[in-house]
Amino acid sequence: MEYLYLYPDLSTKIFHPEEIVEYLKTKLPATKISLREDFFVHWLGLDKEKYNFTAKNLASCRIADLNSKSEKVSKTEPLPIEIEYEKNNLANPKERKIGILYDGFCFQNIYREIMTPHELRARQCHIIFTNQLIATYEESDARYHLRTSVYGVPNLISTSGIVEAPAKPKEYYLMKGLSEIVLAEWKEKNKERFIDYDDPRLTEVAKGYVMQAIFYYLIGEPFCKNKSCRLYNAHWQEEMIKAQLNKSKEFCVRHQMILDSL
Repeated sequence: MEYLYLYPDLSTKIFHPEEIVEYLKTKLPATKISLREDFFVHWLGLDKEKYNFTAKNLASCRIADLNSKSEKVSKTEPLPIEIEYEKNNLANPKERKIGILYDGFCFQNIYREIMTPHELRARQCHIIFTNQLIATYEESDARYHLRTSVYGVPNLISTSGIVEAPAKPKEYYLMKGLSEIVLAEWKEKNKERFIDYDDPRLTEVAKGYVMQAIFYYLIGEPFCKNKSCRLYNAHWQEEMIKAQLNKSKEFCVRHQMILDSL
């Protein structure tokens, strides 16, 4: 990897991508690492026509039914109000709204098509942080699942996905069924067991997902079966916290050896 480009999520105030850049410089000393502007600002500039075209494409990636197959995404012409919503979101990177669920691979295709072929070369890696919720369709249970990330060209990491995709402790869902007051009390007492919005630990957790993207680039496999390795594919918030925080060693022996070889 000769070049590594990161694109920030400007809407998440507690998130610090510049800290991730400094972290990566210690892991990849031979790689030229740059933190760019918001992805759409960088690639679309002030071209209104490109923004309109991109807004329509993004609106086509919306998931209306969690149980519908991914092939159905983009088959229906988006409504004008949906396109207008996307236009406003694109135009305001520091205040992008969340709540809409998008097909992650459809999203990835849109980002890739915006980029120039020159920057899609093998020696370059792009990692994009977004606050949008992304999901991918699983044939095994015929439904969509929220994701923290989608790896490939380019790599997408969802800051809201870090909060929403890994399941919270089971008690959370029990408390949620009682009342908002009971849930708020439980969350306050158990806040170390999950990552929430505006959580100061978000940046540190995101470092692990960035490393997963890098290992996907290096060896084609982003995950590790070792629950103490930063590359562990956590399905529960508590697993994610164990893999990413309060550790003396970041990686398992195998993955540390791969890093050392660089």
